[in-house]
Amino acid sequence: MNYSRLMSLSKRKTERHFTLVEMLVVVGIMGLLMYISMPAFAKLAKGYGIEAGTTQVKNALEKARATAILNSEYVALLMPHRDEPGATLSDKYIHKAYRLCYVDGNAYDDDGTAGMPYLWAYQFKSWIPGEEWEHMPTGTSILEADQEGATTDDIDVISTYHQRVDLVNCTDIGGASNVQDIHAVVFKPTGEIDKSVERYVTMGESTYSGGNIVHTNKLNRKILKIDQYTGRISYGNK
Repeated sequence: MNYSRLMSLSKRKTERHFTLVEMLVVVGIMGLLMYISMPAFAKLAKGYGIEAGTTQVKNALEKARATAILNSEYVALLMPHRDEPGATLSDKYIHKAYRLCYVDGNAYDDDGTAGMPYLWAYQFKSWIPGEEWEHMPTGTSILEADQEGATTDDIDVISTYHQRVDLVNCTDIGGASNVQDIHAVVFKPTGEIDKSVERYVTMGESTYSGGNIVHTNKLNRKILKIDQYTGRISYGNK
């Protein structure tokens, strides 16, 4: 018997294959480890969703400001909110979406009935070419866009100094041609926010469905501030 054949036989004797039982044990251990680690991965994903969503909205606000300056127009970043009466938008857009549009700069004051917030109402002119509805990451929402930056407090409390846009044409997404009261941040052609009252946009781990908003983690809130004098956007609370 030659040397190469001896080596082949020796190697074959030392080789050992896993049995079916051993493979099943390994697969079971891997499955258990994945099951244990799933909550941590889910929490990590939600945390990343808030970070990503906040960056998205900040970029959209900066684009709205730049567009207002470039085109000498009043530009609004629309953010549909659940308290818009008669809004025919689906749940897919309420607290979850945003879009840029041109608005009429002749806003009117509307303080509504007693106890209602002070509002600045604008009229929709047209969508900005090339802009579409954008959505927040799954499990995250735009909670507020007003003068108050909500942290862990209940965002359902009526807040002051909303900016809103009326008569918005939402037929392209199955809505009405004159949707009222869509919350917004409005920039003047100078790049300032109109009416010179600071604005805060609050994001959170929340979901909206059927008229209800559920906060899955009130401690994880991110706030963007729009400076009342310059219109510049920054991270942070009040």
